[in-house]
Amino acid sequence: MLRDFLYLNEAAVGRYVSALEGGSRQSLERTQGKQRSGSGGIGVGPVKVSGSRGSDFGETESLADTPEAQFDRLYKFGRQNPEDAMWEEILDVETSMDTVGVGAIVEVESDLFFPDLVRGMMKKGGLVDGLNALESMLPFIDTLGIAELPADLPGADQRNALKGMIESLSGDMTVVGEFDDSDWKLTGKLQPDYLRQDIDGPARIVGKVAGRLQPGKWLPVMTIPGAMANRKSRRQQRSEVPTPGQEDNYVKGPALRLDVIAIFR
Repeated sequence: MLRDFLYLNEAAVGRYVSALEGGSRQSLERTQGKQRSGSGGIGVGPVKVSGSRGSDFGETESLADTPEAQFDRLYKFGRQNPEDAMWEEILDVETSMDTVGVGAIVEVESDLFFPDLVRGMMKKGGLVDGLNALESMLPFIDTLGIAELPADLPGADQRNALKGMIESLSGDMTVVGEFDDSDWKLTGKLQPDYLRQDIDGPARIVGKVAGRLQPGKWLPVMTIPGAMANRKSRRQQRSEVPTPGQEDNYVKGPALRLDVIAIFR
């Protein structure tokens, strides 16, 4: 399979493959050899002497062990050894999602997206980029009068404060997966350094099950770093219904919480 990765956690893939293979492979050498041979004979009276000659030659190529190659080996091992790898391809969401265990690696196709709140807080393509673009246009808008500025446009100090707040919050990004024929959802945090493309639409996700969100429970898609660290507080928050209008900022159970390894098409 030729995969187009939207996200690939290279560190996690490296750890899993290293554990499977007993170490980290730095490179792979592959040699292709050929043999060339010839023969001839010399007639000397009634006696004929014959001989042959041969030579070997070939070429060696050295291949880097890329994250994509590592994932391919991990994927093949999981598919070929599902019990040993605790690897499960979910084909029937209603049947499998409720029984898969914590620690298992699941592979499933889902409609994946970043909630609006998460997308707005992204360092690339979020509110910060929008504010920077606005500030670069303000002198031209004001001088040329090509548009009317909103009366409630935040001032420079307010914009800088907002950008500073977003920068402090930007970190792991929550992705959510939904299914057309089921109330089940997927959710997991992505590390920005491993995001390769935007995620919005059907894709295949592979992740290790970290937990399960029970039906009727709510999980916020974004938390303030260091807040809600108390286990009791987190459990209580999941039982609280969001205020009207804030539902899109939460994931409602039933859902699987994943440590996401890869997302691809």
